[in-house]
Amino acid sequence: MMDKLALIMAAGEGTRMRSDTPKVLHQVCGLPMLEHVLRALGDVCGEQFVIVGHNKNKVMDAYHGKVEFIEQVPGGWGTGYAVRCAEGVLKGRRGVVLVTAGDMPLVRTETFARLVAEVESGKHAAALLTDQVDNPFGYGRIVRENGKVTGIVEQKDLAPDQLNIKEINASVYCFDIEALLWALPQLDNKNSANEYYLTDVIGILHKGGYAMTTVPVLEKAECMGVNDRVQLAAADAEMRKRINMKHMREGVTMLDPSRVYIQPDVSIGKDTIIHPGCEIGKGSVIGEKCVLRAGCQVAFSTVGEGSVIGNSLVKNATVGANVRMEHAVVRGAVIADGATVEPFTVVE
Repeated sequence: MMDKLALIMAAGEGTRMRSDTPKVLHQVCGLPMLEHVLRALGDVCGEQFVIVGHNKNKVMDAYHGKVEFIEQVPGGWGTGYAVRCAEGVLKGRRGVVLVTAGDMPLVRTETFARLVAEVESGKHAAALLTDQVDNPFGYGRIVRENGKVTGIVEQKDLAPDQLNIKEINASVYCFDIEALLWALPQLDNKNSANEYYLTDVIGILHKGGYAMTTVPVLEKAECMGVNDRVQLAAADAEMRKRINMKHMREGVTMLDPSRVYIQPDVSIGKDTIIHPGCEIGKGSVIGEKCVLRAGCQVAFSTVGEGSVIGNSLVKNATVGANVRMEHAVVRGAVIADGATVEPFTVVE
């Protein structure tokens, strides 16, 4: 049986976040970025290893017992060095390994699966996630000869004739494990950053006679990495749009989706109407034909079919069917079917 592993790089210091919280634990739509990555990988790779370094204890405490960890020991820098720290896990295995970053929460399960399928076909030693962009500045570029992938060149190391390449590296890879193990010892840090680049593995594999391919992103947002609070907000907006579209396609009406805030792990029945300014937290279940008017906050709660709730807070509560509630607070309580909660009432 062939192995399917995932390596998630989460060892960076994340200095541009200006935070004591490890970058991968910053939240997008109520879940840590790392959680989004692990969930997307869950149906693709049976084994997941998180490579930790800076602030490792906080990451390991947050995910103790949920994933395996690999420590990026001192001795080098760069993505290539991080993956070399995983050689002990890879040795003796046959199959594929996905390599991605813990600060890329928008890569879809389908995209990871497409990368794996290309390598599992036996035709390619590596598959790279790529995109075509008008302004590729800052990204590594995909270098081809006669259409075949021959390497990736980082922005700092581009030759003048490579500056106009529009195909960028999205920093998500799938490798044949044996091919990757053959290439990793050949990495060096002879570049402008003195780092061991994982991207150099592509050129090494090409010189070794291995074939490689690219997989285009399903949507451009998948390329989005998060390095600061501005990018974190942008990722949150993209994820929120994705979540809201899913609910709308399942029969939920949103009068202004850009102002509706729904976290993952929420169930909403068809023909429910959600007004702007509503927040629905993870773990909530909203029945069919409900109306949530502006200003509603629902978290860890159940709301029964046909209920109308306006500008109220409902937390850790059960609200029955056909309830009417305006300007109220319900915490940890049960509201019976058909009840009316008077304005400015607190039920606990």
